Amino acid sequence: MFRLEWANQQPIPFRFGRLLGKGKFGEVYEGENRETGEKRALKVLKKCSRITASERTVLTQLPKHPNIVHLEGSFDLGEDLCVFVLELCDTNLEEYIKKQGGTLESQEARMVMKGMTEGLRALRENHIFHRDLKSENIFLIIRKDGVLVPKLGDFGLAKQLTREDELFYSCTGSPLYVAPEIWSQAGYTTKSDIYSCGVVLYEMLTGNPPFHYSRNKLQLRRLALFSGITENDVEKLTSLDGEGKSLLRGLLQKCPQNRIGWEEFFAHPWFAGESSERPGPSCAAEYRKIVRAASPLPLKFDEKQPATEVVF
Repeated sequence: MFRLEWANQQPIPFRFGRLLGKGKFGEVYEGENRETGEKRALKVLKKCSRITASERTVLTQLPKHPNIVHLEGSFDLGEDLCVFVLELCDTNLEEYIKKQGGTLESQEARMVMKGMTEGLRALRENHIFHRDLKSENIFLIIRKDGVLVPKLGDFGLAKQLTREDELFYSCTGSPLYVAPEIWSQAGYTTKSDIYSCGVVLYEMLTGNPPFHYSRNKLQLRRLALFSGITENDVEKLTSLDGEGKSLLRGLLQKCPQNRIGWEEFFAHPWFAGESSERPGPSCAAEYRKIVRAASPLPLKFDEKQPATEVVF
């Protein structure tokens, strides 16, 4: 897709440095402005891809926000590629968790989750549905005083909402982070992003998502529906106080109707240290009926989003 030596010979404003990350749809490099020496993240994407168009649309629409990776500009690279110039962060959450020995302390997890809620609030104010929240897509600025500033990034699968209860059907996202209703093929709303936040919180505290990966899609589908977090699993997280456990239960409710809502999530007392313990009801039986009735494969895809670009 991309040759570094060739790119650095082109008449472009940045010099490409080390590779920072590589995904299904693009590569990210550290870049240096040839005139000022300032460092930025350079994301190289195929110009004609719908993923590229989606990310460009979302990032240009969003106002600058301290908890969202900022797009400073873009330029073409040859006939087939384009480059997004993004603010350069220190690391992503996935790598930070590994460097901290595999888990974070509750206070650090709270700091990250609080910043995420601020970024998500901005997305909601601009009617944007992320659809791919995971630790790899949450970037971090590490201040000199040790404060972590999380920034939401990677908007290639994001959607512009036409209404709050809009339903989507494409199986998008990263398997270990997607909500049960995405696998059910019955349609899902923005509340699937809330579930993904719960997976990220669980991962910060334990080092792993709440269920194991399987290469067999049908098996993974059932794991996502039935083998997610339970109340007993939450109680084992000794690093969480009662409020933290309450929030985690609310985020990881398998039934979206029982899952915590956006405003309740943003205002949850765990972020302020107040008290409110309200475990939600379970509706696992309802989802057992759904999965028994659904054909296992192939999964249903949104007609507007080709399966070749979004299937995990």
